[in-house]
Amino acid sequence: MKILCGTVVTLGFGAALSLAAAPAFAQGAAAGPMAPAAPSDRPIDQAEPAAKARPMTIGDKPNLSGSWVLNKDQSDDARKAIEDARGSSGQNGNGQPRWGGGGPGGGGGNGNGGRRRGQNGGGPDPLDELSQLTIDQTPSSINVTGVTGRMLASFPAASQSQPKSSSDDSSGEAASAAPPPTVEWKNNQLVVIEPQGRRGTTTRTFELSPDGKQLVVTTTIDNPRFKSPATIRFVYDPASASE
Repeated sequence: MKILCGTVVTLGFGAALSLAAAPAFAQGAAAGPMAPAAPSDRPIDQAEPAAKARPMTIGDKPNLSGSWVLNKDQSDDARKAIEDARGSSGQNGNGQPRWGGGGPGGGGGNGNGGRRRGQNGGGPDPLDELSQLTIDQTPSSINVTGVTGRMLASFPAASQSQPKSSSDDSSGEAASAAPPPTVEWKNNQLVVIEPQGRRGTTTRTFELSPDGKQLVVTTTIDNPRFKSPATIRFVYDPASASE
C-alpha cells in the first residue's frame, strides 16, 4: 500500500511539472522564428542621387555662366581706388570720380546716355549697373550684361551689336570717337580692353576664384592723368547663394 501511494505521488508530481512547462513551451512555439524587418520604401541602391555639380568648364573655357551678385564686403571701394590714383583732381564737379568711357563696368565708348547722366548727378549711379551680372556662355561665345541688361562684354566681337535706345543718341558723337573694345580669352580669363582716347585704356578681366565658387572681375584704369593705374577688384557670389 505504501508503494502504491508513493507511485501515485510520484506520478502526480510528474504530471504537475508537465502541466507547468506546457504554457511556456506553447508560448515559445507560438513565437516561432523572428519575423524579418519590413522592407524600406526605397531600396538602398535606389537612394536619391546627389545634386548635380556645376560643370567647371564649357568647351575648353572656364564656366563663367549664370547670374552673379556683387559681394560688397569682399570687393574694393571703387571710388576710393579712383581717388587714390588721381588725388583731388580725380573728381568731377559733383565730387564723383570720373570713370572714363564706360567706367569700371565696361561698355564704354558705346555712348550710354544713362551712364553719363549718372556721372553728372542727373541719373542713376554708374556703379549700380555692376551690382549684378548675367553671363550667357556657350563653347564658342560669351555675353556679359549688367543689372539693367546693358551689354558689358561680348565675344566674339561680331555679337556686340545691340539696339540703341533714344538716350544713346545724345552721346552718339562721343561714342563714335572711341574704337570698340577688344574682347578675347587669355588662358582662363575673359579680357576686355577698352580704348578711351585721350583718357587712356580700361582693361577688365573676368575669371573664377581659385575654388570656382565666385566670379572675380578686375578692372585696371590706365589714364594719363592718374599718378598710377587704378585697380578695382569686384567679387561676385552666385545669385542663388545670396537669396
